[in-house]
Formats: sequence, structure tokens, C-alpha cells
Amino acid sequence: MLLAPAVLLIGFFVLSEPSNSTKSLDSRNDEAKTSEDVGQELIIGETSARAVIVEYADFKCPSCGAFHQEAGRELRANYVQENKLKIVFRPMNVIGPDSGRAAVGAYCATDQSKFVEYHDAVFDFMWENYYKAQNYQAEFEDVLTESVLSDISRGIELDVASFKNCLNDDSKLAQVNSNEVSAQNAGVRGTPSFVVNGEVIAGPQPYQVFKSLVDLQL
Repeated sequence: MLLAPAVLLIGFFVLSEPSNSTKSLDSRNDEAKTSEDVGQELIIGETSARAVIVEYADFKCPSCGAFHQEAGRELRANYVQENKLKIVFRPMNVIGPDSGRAAVGAYCATDQSKFVEYHDAVFDFMWENYYKAQNYQAEFEDVLTESVLSDISRGIELDVASFKNCLNDDSKLAQVNSNEVSAQNAGVRGTPSFVVNGEVIAGPQPYQVFKSLVDLQL
């Protein structure tokens, strides 16, 4: 079975606490496919899709953005749109306070049935305004402020007042925190990381790496 090597790029962030899990990769993958340890799931694609990729990512992470712009788009075009694949997205608070704010916002957008639109808009905002021009200093600045996220929410036609109130919802923050526990249990060491077909994949690997592992599930 294909096991992808880690890609060490700018923006691959190591989690603060290493996992003590001794579970097999197969059991980790089974765990990642359920919602028992994380509560509400954020899903790109149809919930009934046979193949599953679990993605752990930080909206501020340049390598997470690279996956979205490259392999992520190809997977969505070739598998998600054909209802063959769903991507379970678990946002992380790894880099800074606005990482957590943006992650909470993903659950707030879900409350208004706009998660995918929000996901794409936030990653595209970071890409177009910073990472496309290789401005990686933005990783360490408070970029995704409440004002910026509100503007993004307005652009995807969310109820902005409800969205802003939701950003301070402790239950949403607890959901984000549970994603870190899930990541550690799965053997994830940083963002972006993926659990697919029993493999923990680190970094924004090329599309063909994901394709091979997705095809094994179909």
C-alpha cells in the first residue's frame, strides 16, 4: 500500500502535544470516519460517498491553502462532484488566535448551511491576499479578524449579525478543541494532515498520492 512521505514546506505546523496513541493505522482510520470523538462534522461532498478523506487543517497554514488550491480542487472535481468521495474537514487552532476564530467560523457557517462556501472563501482570501505572493509573514499576524471574517460571511450571503454572535459561542470553540484531541488520537503531528485508507498523510501531497488511496476505497 502506498505510503506518502511527509512534505516539509513553509506552513506545515507541528502540534504542540505529541500523541501517545498506540493504535494501528486501520483502527485510527475507523475512528476518523466516525463522529464519536468530535461531535459535529464538516463535510465537503455527499455524506453517503463511499470514499473518505479526513483533513486536519488550519485556515492560516500556507500548506493547507496549497492543498486547497491544488490537490483539493482536483479531488473535488474528479471524485466529490461524482459523489464518490467526501472530505471530512476538521479545522485546527494551531498557528494563532485568528486560526481559532476562523475555525469557529466554519461551524457558524455550517449553522447557516454555508460551510463549503465559507471554507473556500477563507482559504481563497488568504491565498489571494498573502500566500499567492509568498507573503508568509501573514501567518504570524492577526489577519482573520472578526471584521475580515464578517466581510467574508457577507460575501457568501450569511446573516452577518448571527455569524458575529456565533464567533463567541463557547460550544463552537469546544468543537474546535475536540478536533485537536481527534488529531492526536489519529497520530497526526501537524497541519495539513490527512487520514485516508488507513494512512496518515502529512503535508499537501500531489493529487496522485490521494488519488491512489481514494481509488482503493472504491
